Amino acid sequence: MRTTTAGRRASAAEAVPVAAKGSDSFVHDTLVIRKQQIPIRVGELRHADLLYYADNPRVYSVVRNGAAHEPTQEEIQQTLQEMDHVKELVHQIRENGGLIDPLYVRGGTLDVIEGNSRLAAYRILATKDPIRWARVKCALLPDDIDESVISALLGQWHLRGKKEWPPFEQAGYLYRRHMVHGVAIDDLAAGVGLSRAKVRRLVEAYAFMVKHDDTQRERWSYYDEFIKSRKISKARDLHPEFEELVVAQIKSGEIPRAQDLRDKLPVICEGPPKVLRGFSTGRYGFEEAFDRAVEAGGDHSHYQKLTKFRKWLAQQDVRDALSAADGPLRPQITFEVRQLLRILGNLQKNG
Repeated sequence: MRTTTAGRRASAAEAVPVAAKGSDSFVHDTLVIRKQQIPIRVGELRHADLLYYADNPRVYSVVRNGAAHEPTQEEIQQTLQEMDHVKELVHQIRENGGLIDPLYVRGGTLDVIEGNSRLAAYRILATKDPIRWARVKCALLPDDIDESVISALLGQWHLRGKKEWPPFEQAGYLYRRHMVHGVAIDDLAAGVGLSRAKVRRLVEAYAFMVKHDDTQRERWSYYDEFIKSRKISKARDLHPEFEELVVAQIKSGEIPRAQDLRDKLPVICEGPPKVLRGFSTGRYGFEEAFDRAVEAGGDHSHYQKLTKFRKWLAQQDVRDALSAADGPLRPQITFEVRQLLRILGNLQKNG
């Protein structure tokens, strides 16, 4: 018979007094988080009494992500134990004879806030030798520890620490803290120790994935590149259909690699307006639009700078300001114009 998550939580709650009775075997210590001294107790608990923390980014991204229901403990175990990094942890723990770093466990519920992959590895070892691997090293956090402290704890370790989560998991965690738990971007940045700009970009990219119902971790790099490019952002504003088209091509594989999106899509966006318009309406495919933009000089940086300079100089207010200049500035402008005419004349002659 399968044990539900609620049932496991009930049994865990019943197990807490047992752990408390054995508190003499636990070593009292403190953990410094955001200048707060958090009391903890370090000792061993039965791994069978512990619960996976479904909101841990590593668990969420591989198990809960996209699911219509909260995964059971058994589903989390089944998914984690098939992951390569968990299999590697099995060898490391076996060779070491146990854990070097403890699992961080919330007292009361016995959710493993930090160390879910190590718990999965431990349980794999226990299937072969249940007595040898019955108990696991844990650091018990206070029963009433605030979610903001847990957020800071995870951020301290995994957003700018030695065991950083992959960007997709960082973004998912920050997104849920901001959108689900209502933490402001400024407060979130201060809590996890990242810049406000980086937190905002990660949240925006993950929100974009949620908007388009595509939170596949292997596609994170596509959407990250899509969101952070100013050239692409400009094209999105000019052509409302552009965004949906690119997302569809990412999902279908027409844009085969995130690197192609990063290197080629901005060229299309900076190419002739008719090429961008043709791509946005579906007249040109991704590669055809890129080739047409290249043929028109869209990927030539010097050409792009020359075009921008021409467009700038063609603005009426710019010409009026230059013509109206007087005093010492007037002969300087005249000199620069003559130099430009000379250079452009030579360029035209050589062309």
